[in-house]
Amino acid sequence: MCVMCGDLITQVHWADRIYSGSDEAEVVVGDSSYRDNTRTRLLRVQFINSLVSFYGLSVESWRSSTYVIRDKKGNSKMATNLAEVWSLSEQLVERKIDILDPEFLSFVQQRGEV
Repeated sequence: MCVMCGDLITQVHWADRIYSGSDEAEVVVGDSSYRDNTRTRLLRVQFINSLVSFYGLSVESWRSSTYVIRDKKGNSKMATNLAEVWSLSEQLVERKIDILDPEFLSFVQQRGEV
């Protein structure tokens, strides 16, 4: 798969799915559930940015199928799901991201976004 083309991603990560009440989760391109999924994804990206900004990172959604993680030096990595966002973020900052770090928790609390 080409890492530059989100159209070739065939599997949708469980965190990116919208559940309609049935056991099956499906993503249909172009209908209202797709728009809801995109809206939810953008809200998710906004929330992630409120967390990773502590580490000098930013995340954006690219074509509603890929996350782009950037640092302040201009480096970037592409992730296809939330699990990859965290592991690639750790690679960019070159350290383990600890969500229980007292400085991180203080930062999040002061911003009041979470």
